[in-house]
Amino acid sequence: LHWAVGISMGIFSFNEAPFEIKRLKFKNIVQPPRVVELVLTKPGATEIQFQISSTGQIHSLGCFVIKDEQPC
Repeated sequence: LHWAVGISMGIFSFNEAPFEIKRLKFKNIVQPPRVVELVLTKPGATEIQFQISSTGQIHSLGCFVIKDEQPC
């Protein structure tokens, strides 16, 4: 989760840690020396979805919410 948040901060240009995590799932253990892939998508202005997988196996997935920095 930390890896997904850190990389998202650089890609999607937000400065604060997410204030909510939704639908977090841990499905399979990552065993060394496995190489994993992180896929990030931003379906809306404040949500970022992530999936960590390797060789067709999903290890973790979920969604976190960032603050909407636009003024009211």
